[in-house]
Amino acid sequence: MEVDTFTALDIRAEAEHLTPVRRGLLAWLRRAEVSEGRSHDITLAAYEALANSVEHAYGASDNAGDEDDGPSDVTVRTIGLRASRHPDSGLVVIRVWDQGVWDTTDGGWLRGRGLPLIYALADHVAIDSITGTTIEMRFEGT
Repeated sequence: MEVDTFTALDIRAEAEHLTPVRRGLLAWLRRAEVSEGRSHDITLAAYEALANSVEHAYGASDNAGDEDDGPSDVTVRTIGLRASRHPDSGLVVIRVWDQGVWDTTDGGWLRGRGLPLIYALADHVAIDSITGTTIEMRFEGT
């Protein structure tokens, strides 16, 4: 059984770098002949996981110093995504990871909907926060 994959490594943990990944994932899912509705569900869940990494894994000041205000010893923070599809079963597995520390700052009443959305869209979700955070989402029978 050959497994088809899509990988995006070393994505800068900044919101403006997520759109090309989202578009690439959706195009890959379409090429893999995943149904249109399921492709959008998978893409939305993956995008939400990526956005959570951008927002919560690294503090707002962690990418500071990247502008034209002189040299900085700040390391650029990155996130990653790997998607695989098992053609025999139709199972799609999405893994999103970062190396940050979860920011538990309360963002107000409009926040906190990302993980419930991911749980609603995926058939199985596992989160590992031992070193950074990795979220694995499984979508069956695509």
